[in-house]
Amino acid sequence: FADLYNFSRLRDPLTWPAPNSTADPVKLRQQMLQFTPEPISRSLTEMSPALEQIAVATFTDLMRCMGDQLSTFAAEKQQPVIKAAQQDAALCDEIYVQVLKQLTENPSTLSCTSGWELLQVLVAEVLPSEELCDFLRSFLAKHCCSVEVPVGSPRNRGGTMALSEKRLSNRRKTY
Repeated sequence: FADLYNFSRLRDPLTWPAPNSTADPVKLRQQMLQFTPEPISRSLTEMSPALEQIAVATFTDLMRCMGDQLSTFAAEKQQPVIKAAQQDAALCDEIYVQVLKQLTENPSTLSCTSGWELLQVLVAEVLPSEELCDFLRSFLAKHCCSVEVPVGSPRNRGGTMALSEKRLSNRRKTY
């Protein structure tokens, strides 16, 4: 579970359009799963066409939430993403993959901070599938500070790690 590239529902990289893409599936998969300043035109995971439309639109909401795309409204930016994740299990997994994508190799500190805050709220509101929970745990362990960092600091990855790991562990106990 150390590598999100192995998630069973991840779209085949050869069917996912990427700018400046090559025929090399390994490079395509890397492009699929790391930060992009551009909206996506296909979902990152396999899903029905109806859900795929929602997933693509939600990625734009995610970009607004993280500050990677201009927003013309001052409303709560996390809510559209959270609401979409609560609609369907496949869509929930897709949104988690989108968030992890945008946190990977993201050059903006502000964007990353917003992304980590969204991930913390997402984990509190709706969990992904059991399989993706394992990948999420691995991502958190790889990208976060030690769990001993004070949880009270809302902009601290360590706090995100501690709270998220507790919630993910509770998910494991329910199965």
